[in-house]
Amino acid sequence: MSAKRLQETVLEVDLMLNNIRIWDRDFDLNIIYDCYKGEDVLEAQKEALKSFLANKGMIAASKTDVESYCLNHNRADIGSNTIDNIFKYVIPESILVKRDGCVAIMCRYRYDEEHGIAVVFSDGKVKEVGSQDIIL
Repeated sequence: MSAKRLQETVLEVDLMLNNIRIWDRDFDLNIIYDCYKGEDVLEAQKEALKSFLANKGMIAASKTDVESYCLNHNRADIGSNTIDNIFKYVIPESILVKRDGCVAIMCRYRYDEEHGIAVVFSDGKVKEVGSQDIIL
């Protein structure tokens, strides 16, 4: 996702979270809140992020959904019916917290560099995996 496109839709809060464990690997990721210009981050957004980060099992389990997405969309490119290392194809880049409480892991995707992948969570479970357009 281009930085220009991201800046048009959200306010990036200068916050880096260290050692977020995603799919058995630690990442340092920017946290991005969906806010109107001049608006403070909503308490509901802070709570959504806190709940998301506390649900380590949900985050770990989302790897299966991401692997399914990759195989459903790019099995021929991957050249296999299984994925040995998800990080060959998908790299988490940031966490997006929407006004409605949805939280998404925004990722670079080897086979769609323009749109990437978003892993969207809501109500303690994976809601959807798709191009970042599904959450922006």
